[in-house]
Amino acid sequence: MKNKQISLALAIAAVLSVGCSSEAESSSSAAANASSSSAPEAAAAPAAEMAKAADQAGATADDSMTSAAGEPEDAAESMAHDMHTMADKADAAAEDALLLADASDAADGDPCNVTIKVRDSIAFSTTELSVPSTCSEVSVTLEHIGQMPKTAMGHNWVLLPADDLQEIAMAAMTATAESSYIPEGEDRIVAYTKIIGGGESDTVTFSLSDLEEGTEYAYVCTFPGHWSVMRGKFTVTG
Repeated sequence: MKNKQISLALAIAAVLSVGCSSEAESSSSAAANASSSSAPEAAAAPAAEMAKAADQAGATADDSMTSAAGEPEDAAESMAHDMHTMADKADAAAEDALLLADASDAADGDPCNVTIKVRDSIAFSTTELSVPSTCSEVSVTLEHIGQMPKTAMGHNWVLLPADDLQEIAMAAMTATAESSYIPEGEDRIVAYTKIIGGGESDTVTFSLSDLEEGTEYAYVCTFPGHWSVMRGKFTVTG
């Protein structure tokens, strides 16, 4: 009887894992497509489905723990822990999808006024920004919609030549929080926001004349440990 219960619980875990993975892949793809096509409402539905799947995963984990109560304690706790972990991952993926669905490249319809959102994870709401060459100046607003303080999950937005990104980001690791993790005397950086935490925002304005013709540009977060993942491409069109 015990072996049958263990087998049943493992089978549920396997099905749940496949289900969460499929939901995550589907929702992430839909959210990315919606963001690139400026149709956030198209991503909201699959993201909501993912949130529902996460809730169901958590409930299934609780049920499995109850049904496995008669099994050896270590095995029951291990199964319940694994299933709760899958539920947490599905919930986090759903939040990422909603963030992408809500992301807006241009604020108030002004292509020269750009907003990027971040939260309590290592990701920008978009990995590519494009502004028209007709902009004399560009304003970028970084908005932190998370809850963690800047000392724990701070973010900034730094514009620099793409070829110099790694070198500058590595140097930033030795900079101070007071300097927003910007290396002292680094003149290759075009513009940057200060480090912000949950509920905060900051805006930086710069001229497109500060960009060198023929140079590719990128943006990155220089908070320690973020630069290798938290980055994007910046282009000027027209």
